[in-house]
Amino acid sequence: MALQVSNDLQGAPVTPTRMRATVAAGDGLIGDLQAAGAPALSTLTATCDVGLGTDEYGRFGICVASVLLPATWFSALTTDRSVTVSAGFDDGRSAMRFLSPVTVKQQLGYALVRDVAVEVRSTYC
Repeated sequence: MALQVSNDLQGAPVTPTRMRATVAAGDGLIGDLQAAGAPALSTLTATCDVGLGTDEYGRFGICVASVLLPATWFSALTTDRSVTVSAGFDDGRSAMRFLSPVTVKQQLGYALVRDVAVEVRSTYC
């Protein structure tokens, strides 16, 4: 998730500032994970740094925190479930800001099919 921080003058922080992004599983998702025997990680977190001395985007007050959801969060679902996404300062100087709930879609089962023939016809002008 891309995060942007600015000071009172709409500029990037002068000193490096660590930001945190969090994805929290709802009760339905946790129940599905437990029923499937999968590890029930209820909260996943990632951090990134903004500030003039960080990197090419951080000097503009922008950073990207990548929260990777485990595959089991998709395969163990019995139906689509919601997760809560929040972001804020890693040092807790202010409350995390909650974003809109995000729907995790159930992964549909599929099987590999072998011995398939494909005919491609071409027409020359």
